[in-house]
Amino acid sequence: RHGKVLRMFPITESKQLEADPVVLGSVDLGRDNLMQFETFEAVCYPDDTLVLCTDAIAHWALRRMEAGDPPAWDDYWQQTDQQWQAEVAQLREQRQMPYDDATLLLLRVTTQPQPEVGHRETQAQEDDEWAEKFKAAGEQFAEGVELASEQLMRGLKKWKGKALEKYRETFKPDDR
Repeated sequence: RHGKVLRMFPITESKQLEADPVVLGSVDLGRDNLMQFETFEAVCYPDDTLVLCTDAIAHWALRRMEAGDPPAWDDYWQQTDQQWQAEVAQLREQRQMPYDDATLLLLRVTTQPQPEVGHRETQAQEDDEWAEKFKAAGEQFAEGVELASEQLMRGLKKWKGKALEKYRETFKPDDR
């Protein structure tokens, strides 16, 4: 919020990623049965940015934050795919990021513009109207977050399946 990190979840320190944590991986290490999904709930406000990333990006970002130089996440909104790829390649060459998948997803909380309000007869009526609008906006936001969460989970499951399938195709044991 406003360039400040309020909460990190589920990993909060870079050292947690140095001990080969159990995570969703693109390589089947036979540890999927050890996965424990955690949940987190918080109130978001307009202009809040949510950063979702793979372990390589998280490790890099956490180390930067611990060194007092957090990533400027807002800068990534303007980057092209080529610029992102070049930055990741440079970080890998500088040994600041491992050669691993580097996926970053930024989500910004927004509000929908409200239609102009016409003539109001009393302050009480105006307050009631705004209370109803606020309630409706909150409900729409909650529905949007729920839908986005469901879509994200479906996407992650699909992505994991495709990654595992590609890995298995690429690294099939020889049939000799």
